[in-house]
This record gives sequence, C-alpha cells and structure tokens, in this order.
Amino acid sequence: MRLFRAQLVDCDSKVCFYRQTVTEGGHCSVGEVRMWVMHVERVQGEYVEPEIVDLDDGCLFRLHEDDISEDGQKLLAELLTEQAQQWAPRPSGAPLGPVITVTWHREDSLPAPLVIGVEEGPSFITYTVDASLISQRAADYLGRLDTERSPYWQRVPKGYHDGQTGSE
Repeated sequence: MRLFRAQLVDCDSKVCFYRQTVTEGGHCSVGEVRMWVMHVERVQGEYVEPEIVDLDDGCLFRLHEDDISEDGQKLLAELLTEQAQQWAPRPSGAPLGPVITVTWHREDSLPAPLVIGVEEGPSFITYTVDASLISQRAADYLGRLDTERSPYWQRVPKGYHDGQTGSE
C-alpha cells in the first residue's frame, strides 16, 4: 500500500500540492510538466448525492458538506490528482476496458490523520482514508461511481499527460 502524507494547500490560492502551480484551464504544472488535476468541491445547503464531473484536463468530485470534512476536501484533491497521473480516458471509438473494482475504506486508527493509503492491482483499487475525512455514504457512493466509470478509462505510463513517456 502506498501512503500519502498530505500538505494542506488550497488550489484556490493558485498553488496545488507539492508547490505545483495551477495555470489557466486548471492545469497543474511544475515548470513545463503538466498534469491532470482532480478538484473536490464541498457543496453546502440542501443535500446532493456525490457526483464526478469530467473536465477538459481532469475531474471535479462534488460531495455534500455532510459527506466530506474541510480537511477531506483538500486531502482527497491531492490524492486523486496524484492517482490520476496514472489514468486517462480511453480514446474516442476505443473498446471499453475491464471493470476495475474501486472501494473506499474508512479507518479510525490510521497512523496519522493525514495519511491516506492506496492499494492497486490489475482489477482493483482500494483507498483507505481516515474516517474523519469522508462519510460511509460518500465512501460507498464514490466506490460505485469509480467502478462504473472504470471501463471508460485506461492506465497510462508515467509522463503520459505531459508527453514525456520515454525513459527519464
């Protein structure tokens, strides 16, 4: 399992995780290297079910404030952005891929509240998050949405999104 220690940095400040800058159009970059950005919106007011909205260069995860904490919003944006560098939509007209089962486990006893784990295999992705970050309802719903969307995505090599897929 890979562990992520988050840096609580707000993308609204035009700075993304690991001090990467957000450019026009929502791209995140370090120097000339661009990447996909996953945004997490914490919706206030009347309850809305979680949803994932596709953007030109990433996705927007919309979760109600009852389903995600303020820290959870920032931490999930970081985790999902890092994870997204390994994935891309399948090309138009390409056959659908396999279903990847995605599950979100909430744990009360992670080593530190700012640690999120990801375990990934050929047919599954398991996220383990501190229970204070998202509700069980959101965890279940995100797993279902991610699993349903998985045939439309493909794994890509490191550097795919910045056009640098050769050896480094």
